Parts: sequence; structure tokens; C-alpha cells
Amino acid sequence: MGLLVEGKPMTPEELQVHLKYIREHGVLQFVNIWKRLKDVQNDELKFGDEIECGVFVVDPVNKTIKLSVRAAEVCPYHVRSFS
Repeated sequence: MGLLVEGKPMTPEELQVHLKYIREHGVLQFVNIWKRLKDVQNDELKFGDEIECGVFVVDPVNKTIKLSVRAAEVCPYHVRSFS
């Protein structure tokens, strides 16, 4: 995983200098992962694997996609508590 060092979070002002780099490389990382995994089907999940899902609204007329932050309310049977 690499060398872990102790550090402190940047302030919003310090972070501004790096935002362009973060955005560009975040998109590149997503595209590379997408290309590598887009054709994976029926991948077996193992204990401890994490999955993420979302509830999206696609508007083809306005060409927008919105993510619902209320997915747990909309689909409560998909959310389980392990506490």
C-alpha cells in the first residue's frame, strides 16, 4: 500500500491549489477502472467485499443524471443494519 506518514488535513485555502489536479486525475482513474471492469459479469462476492449502489434519475431530454440522497427511504428493504 505504500509508506504511511502522519500528516494533517489541508485547509480549504491550501486545497484550492490542488483542485484541478484532483479533478483531472479522479476522472482519469474512474475511466481506467471503468474500461478494465465494464465487461465483468457474475463476479462472485466474498465475505468482506464492499459494494456500492445508488438510486439515479436519468433525464434524457435535458441530458442530466441526478443521484438520490434519500435512497434508504425510497428502497428501505435494500438497506440492512448490522448493529
